[in-house]
Amino acid sequence: MIKISEIITNQIVEAAKKRDSEHVSSGGLSASMLGNPLQWQVLKYLNVEPVAHDNYTYCKFQRGRDVEDFIFNQLVESGLVASSQEKAEYNGVSGLIDIYVPKTNEIIEVKSTTNMAFKYIVKGGMAKKNHILQACLYALAKEADTFSVAYVASDDYRVCQFQYRTADYKDEIDQIIADFNMAIKKKMIPKFVAKEKWQTMEKYSMYPEWSNLNSSQLASKARRYERN
Repeated sequence: MIKISEIITNQIVEAAKKRDSEHVSSGGLSASMLGNPLQWQVLKYLNVEPVAHDNYTYCKFQRGRDVEDFIFNQLVESGLVASSQEKAEYNGVSGLIDIYVPKTNEIIEVKSTTNMAFKYIVKGGMAKKNHILQACLYALAKEADTFSVAYVASDDYRVCQFQYRTADYKDEIDQIIADFNMAIKKKMIPKFVAKEKWQTMEKYSMYPEWSNLNSSQLASKARRYERN
């Protein structure tokens, strides 16, 4: 019997690791990291390896890419003129826009979710903060007055979409960038301070072994790290 599960998992994981090895860092803060703790932002800048993904996570990421590609392709097939994965940069921070509509200067960040997560997002009536900040960065780059975050239930392609004003989050993004630049200038690794509750949970942490280090320990480690 051909073991389909093993073959699919191996293919997904090998492709993901290949992408990771070929990825060239922008050399600074990325849009997707804006909602993360300052410590994680700095550690990523210093090329400190985060916790390795397991096979389940790699496969979940692939599902997300597949769903997002499907949404974009359906929009294009409907006649919408749009681009996907267009680079955007604002104040030294860059990222790739999921869906950009040049005619209306519209930015849409697409996120796939499980049905359970989709239910809670709809009930809460608001996008997740890190997704809002990510999409707002793109809106600032494109000088768009508004932007939206769309969640797709991966089980059945239901979509809920939230629109926000760029001006409502500009100051917060500017402060995040300023804090990051100051930490880099001072060559310091800050103490771990969570911005959201989930970031305190070890299973979701990018750098769990760093979360309880004190200022002296962090200063010692900072002297040992140099960006490649």
